[in-house]
Amino acid sequence: MEEIEKRVVAMFPPGVELFDIYRNYDDEEYIKILNSVDDFHWFSGKSSHYSWCAFLYSGCLTFNRWTALLPFVKSDILATFSRFVEALIIAENGVSDNTRMFLLQEIRSEIFKSFDCIPLEFIEPREVGLFIEKIAAINPPKNSEKFKEFLTEKDKNLKLISGLLGGSIQTKITTDLPYIVHKSPLSITSSWQGISIKSKLTPTFLQSEFLVSSNIPNQPISPSRWQAGITKVELEFQCLIDYDAWTPSLLELGSEPLPFDGWAKGFTLAFQVIDDLVWRVRIEYGGESQWIPAPRDISASSFEILSDGQQVAWKLKEAASMRIFPKTDEELEIELGQLQSIPWYIKCRSLAVMYLEIGETNEALFWLNAGIESLFQNRFKEIALATGRTNLEDELNSPNVYWNDAEEIVKNQFPELAGKIEWPDHKSHVSLYKKLKYLHTSVKMKTSEKELKAKYSKISKHRNSLVHGVIDQRLPAGVVKEALSNFDWINENFVLYEDNSCT
Repeated sequence: MEEIEKRVVAMFPPGVELFDIYRNYDDEEYIKILNSVDDFHWFSGKSSHYSWCAFLYSGCLTFNRWTALLPFVKSDILATFSRFVEALIIAENGVSDNTRMFLLQEIRSEIFKSFDCIPLEFIEPREVGLFIEKIAAINPPKNSEKFKEFLTEKDKNLKLISGLLGGSIQTKITTDLPYIVHKSPLSITSSWQGISIKSKLTPTFLQSEFLVSSNIPNQPISPSRWQAGITKVELEFQCLIDYDAWTPSLLELGSEPLPFDGWAKGFTLAFQVIDDLVWRVRIEYGGESQWIPAPRDISASSFEILSDGQQVAWKLKEAASMRIFPKTDEELEIELGQLQSIPWYIKCRSLAVMYLEIGETNEALFWLNAGIESLFQNRFKEIALATGRTNLEDELNSPNVYWNDAEEIVKNQFPELAGKIEWPDHKSHVSLYKKLKYLHTSVKMKTSEKELKAKYSKISKHRNSLVHGVIDQRLPAGVVKEALSNFDWINENFVLYEDNSCT
C-alpha cells in the first residue's frame, strides 16, 4: 500500500492543476489504484489526503461519459464512474461541492439507460418521477461558480424529465450518404420497432465535367464509383436514444484490429433505419438505382436531444476511423514485368476484405467461400504436379471417391463383401469434405485431415444458408473475421508434407 500511496502523490502533488495532467494516465492505472484501496477513510488527515482526493476527482473526470472523449459508453464505464464518485464522497467525508455535479451527471446516465429507445406511450410517469426525487435530494453547492454549473446540469436533467412526462422528447440524427437516394427531396413518416420516426432525405447533385456549365441535375444510369451527389439524411425519433451506448461494431478491418471494439448506438440505429428506408424508396417509390446502403456509408453524424422543442444535448461524432499519413510527392517506380492475372482465390479474398470493411458481411462471407473453393482447386492441381499424379484431379471427382465411405462401412461390418460390390459408376457430385479425405489417404499432407476440415468448416458454416437465401439478416462482423483467419491458415498450411512450394 505504501508504494501505491507514493505513486498517487507523484501523480498528483499538492498544488497541481488537475485539468492539465489528469489525462496523462491511462484508464488501467486509475482502475488498478482504485481496486487497491478497501477503505478510503484511512488516509483522512494524512499528508497524502490532497493527492488521494485529486486522484479520485481525476478518476471521475476520466470515466465521466458526459465530459470524457469516448467512442461509445459501455456499462463498465458507468460502473467505474460511480465507484470513483462514491470513493470521493467517502474521502471528503460527505458530499462536497466537487461531487454534486457528478451526482447529477450520474442521474442523467440513469435516465438515458432507463428510457433508451422506449416508445413514449410506454413510459411510466411513476418511474420518471423517481428521478425528480433523486435530483431534489442533492443540495446545491455553496461556491458561486460551482452553483452556476450545478444549475446548468440540473436544468438538463429536468428538461429530459419534462420531455419524457409530456411526450415531447425527440432524438435527431443527421448524417450524409455518398450517393443520391431519390431525385426529389423526400419527407417520410414511418414507425420502426414501435417508435414514430420523421425522416427527410435531401439530394445535392454534383455536376459532371460534361454538364458543368449547364447546371442541370444529372445522375449515372447505373452505379458508378464516380460520385454524382450526396443525400442529407435527417431522422427524428419520437423517443430518447442513448446514442453513445455501446453496440457490436458493424465494421471490421481485414488486416488489423479496429482501435475500438464496438460502435456507438446512434450509428447502428441510423444505419438500420436508413437501410430499411432506402430499400423501400428504391423498390416502391422510384428511387435511384445507385448504391445499396452499407454501414461504412454512414458519415460523421450529429446527435441532438430535444425536449419541448429546446435542445438538451448535442454531439458530433465520426462514424469511422481515419488514417493520417505524411504527404509525399516522390514518385514510386514499379517494374511488374509481364502482366499476369492474380489467382482467382486471392482476388476473392480481397473482395471479401473490401465487403467486410464497408460492413457488407454477407457478401464478404460469400466471396470467402468462393475463394476457398478456388484455393482448393488450385492446390489440387499443384499437388498433382508436385507428386507426378497427373490423374489426381480426375480421381478426386470420380465415383470411387463418392462411394468410398459406403465401401468402408461394408468392409467393417461385412468383411466378406469387401471389394465385391459394384458401386454405380456414373458421375456424382463429390463434396469437398470427401475430396479432402481422399487426398489425405493418397498423399502425405502437412496438416491432418481433421484439423483442415475444422478450419474449412469455420468458413463454410453459413455457406448453404447464404447461397440458398435462408439468411436475410446481416451476419456479425466477427463471423467473417474468424472465417478470414481460417482462410489464411488454410492458404499457408494446405501443402504437401515438408513442402512449401504450394504457397
